[in-house]
Amino acid sequence: MVIFCLAYAAFAALCLAMERHWSDRFGREAQPGRWRVPLQLAGTALLVASLAICLKGHGFGIGLVAWLGSLTAAGIAVVLTLTYWPRAVTVSGPALLGLAVLMATVSRP
Repeated sequence: MVIFCLAYAAFAALCLAMERHWSDRFGREAQPGRWRVPLQLAGTALLVASLAICLKGHGFGIGLVAWLGSLTAAGIAVVLTLTYWPRAVTVSGPALLGLAVLMATVSRP
């Protein structure tokens, strides 16, 4: 579940870095401007973090397959959110990132 939450937050950040999705969320005339590079870096870092956590938890063979499955599920969730409720992406992305951090810290022995 942590991997899914991180992947969702990553895809939400990468989508908001695009002019098309930014304007869907903030209005037709809005541009990501100075937010483009930080959103791209955050999305990339979250994807790398989710891969690292998945590989550490499951090993290389199973971890890679589990990570790709989580990416698929998170990608579908982000696409459906952008299609039917684009304003929710700015809330659900950070919320799931916070949930992932909370689950990762609570699940540690």
